[in-house]
Formats: sequence, C-alpha cells, structure tokens
Amino acid sequence: TVAGLVLVLSAAVWLQPYSQLAGLFCLVVLVAGAVLGPRAGFATAGVASAIVVGTWLGPLPAVDGGVALTSVALTVVGSVLGWLATNPVYVTLGWAWQSYADARQLAEELRHRQSELGRVVKSLNEAYLQLTALNDELVRARRAAEEARQLKAEFAANISHELRTFRRAWRSTVRSTAALGSLAGMTARRWIPRCSASGRMVSTTPGSTSLTGVPVV
Repeated sequence: TVAGLVLVLSAAVWLQPYSQLAGLFCLVVLVAGAVLGPRAGFATAGVASAIVVGTWLGPLPAVDGGVALTSVALTVVGSVLGWLATNPVYVTLGWAWQSYADARQLAEELRHRQSELGRVVKSLNEAYLQLTALNDELVRARRAAEEARQLKAEFAANISHELRTFRRAWRSTVRSTAALGSLAGMTARRWIPRCSASGRMVSTTPGSTSLTGVPVV
C-alpha cells in the first residue's frame, strides 16, 4: 500500500512538473510510520527524498529547487514525528506481548504443578488406604493374641486343677494305706514325706507358675 502511494505520487509529480505535489510525500511517510512502524517510516522518507532530489537534479527537472528542499525537509520531519508518535505505541505493544507470553508460561507452569499435585494427592490416598488396611490387620492380630492368651490361661487353670486333684487323691490313698498298720502301710509311711515333697515340688514348678500366674497349692 505504501509503495503504491509512493509510485502514484511520483508519477503525479512527473506528469505535473513544477507543482506542489512533492510536498505530499510527508503524508506518505506518516502513513508508513503509523502502519508499518518507525523503520518503515524512515525507509519511506529516504525513498521519497531520493525521488524528489532526482526530479529536481535530473536531466528533465520537474520540481523547483525550493519545493524540492521543502519536500525533503517535510519528509524528514514527518519520519521523525511518526517515530515519536508511534514508538510509545510499539513499546506498549511489546510490553503487552511480553506480559502475555509470561502469563502463558506461568499458566503452563501452574498446570504442570497442578498435575504434580494431583499425583501427590493420589499417592497420599493410596498410602492412607494401605495404612488403614494395616491398622485393620493389627486389630485382628491383637484380638487373636488376646484370644490365645485367654485360651492359654484357661488351659493352665485346668492343668493346675488336675494336678491339685491328683496330688490330693494320691496323698489320701497313701494315708489310707498307712492307717492299716500292715507292712505295706509301714512302707507307705516312709513314702508320705516324699509324696508331700513331690507335691510341693509340683506346686512350685516354674512351668505351673508361668501358666497360671500363681503357685499351685
């Protein structure tokens, strides 16, 4: 578009020699700077100035010297004014684009962190379920241990009761035999202290004490 304007205006200057149309190049420079940026404005100003100087100093002059110098001066001023007017806009646009890029990068990092956090939460939930299962197993094992301890105590009580019954029956038998006064009774009287000692030994056996928790009497 800018190149087309430059060509049209150049053709108009050549077709209408010694006119004031060369001064319109400054407007083309302003349009180029506003639309395409400061660099395009300076480049258009250079091309326009070259065209004006060529039409002035060429073999077939089409522009008066004063008009040519005025047109070149206006072109340069227009490029500078275009730069002063558009530079803050382009700086602001660059800052906005950089901010947008930073915001997109931050959003990507946040999504990545969110996915990592989701994986961590999932791992924590799995660990919680495993701990719950282990806790249930510990409760069942504790109950089984308590039942085994209770069965052991009942077994020890039964054994202690049987031992006491056997000892009492044995002592009663020995004493009844000793009361007959026979030879067998005399022999039995010699065994009475030994039977009593054996009973006391059974009652104080470490195994019976550890089973019931109290000595057998």
